[in-house]
Amino acid sequence: MSNYVHLGLQGSPMTYQETLDWMFSQLPMYQQKGASAYNGKLDNIRAFADHLDNPERKFRSIHVAGTNGKGSSSHLLASVLQEAGYKVGLYTSPHLKDFRERIRINGQMITEEQVVNFIKENRQFLDAYRLSFFEMTVGMAFDHFARESVDVAVIEVGLGGRLDSTNIIIPEVSLITNIGLDHTEMLGDSISKITREKAGIIKPGVPVVVSEWQEEAAPVYEEIAEAKGSTRGRHGGGHRRRAAIRGAAAPRGERGLLRDGRPDPADPAAHDPALAGSAGHGRGARVLEGGL
Repeated sequence: MSNYVHLGLQGSPMTYQETLDWMFSQLPMYQQKGASAYNGKLDNIRAFADHLDNPERKFRSIHVAGTNGKGSSSHLLASVLQEAGYKVGLYTSPHLKDFRERIRINGQMITEEQVVNFIKENRQFLDAYRLSFFEMTVGMAFDHFARESVDVAVIEVGLGGRLDSTNIIIPEVSLITNIGLDHTEMLGDSISKITREKAGIIKPGVPVVVSEWQEEAAPVYEEIAEAKGSTRGRHGGGHRRRAAIRGAAAPRGERGLLRDGRPDPADPAAHDPALAGSAGHGRGARVLEGGL
């Protein structure tokens, strides 16, 4: 493939590297601006999703947040689902060598041509709304997964959760890993404050798995689950607890199944008979705390 894949807005050749250079120039400079560079809104990414015809609504997803382990958990989930025969999208950050590592389907990175095409086709919108690097990258990933008709996409949160650009999805299940003191100038200076930001991915009707019990974080999870309409209970002993609703809505196909009849990789009902057939009996967030 030629280095000069497409033309820019003014008709000049735009290479893959030139496209990346332009994208990275939109990266918030936290080192220079600190917390003021943190765009605490989802308005831009929602507008971009509307512009793209809401690709995030066209595939099932699993949302992964946390401080430690969210990247490895995302890769593990994607690997297991792919091994089970599903077409799996994976969005992670940051990348190690190539930007395209962030957006994969069944392990295959998005192509250079697709990256250049996406920016070229949407450049006027990106300029008009002054989208950040993260916002345009999330839009690119969601658009790619929708166009390629993935069965499910594993989406890793970039920063925090509540106001992260990925938080426009309504996933089938969410995972929150260990919480630590990270990005304190933007997320807060305590475990409880940071947990509140990470737990912002909890949504009504969506099961949530918390992979590690932390005494300071637990009350925050319980408060947010309660606010989302969950009913809480306990199971096991010690520090492991479960809060559950009677069923989570299944927006596609029968509960526990994809439309083609295969088990739904993101629906607990596909693997837990106790949950099967319970759709329509509640709309709260189900929190499963303890080991994965």
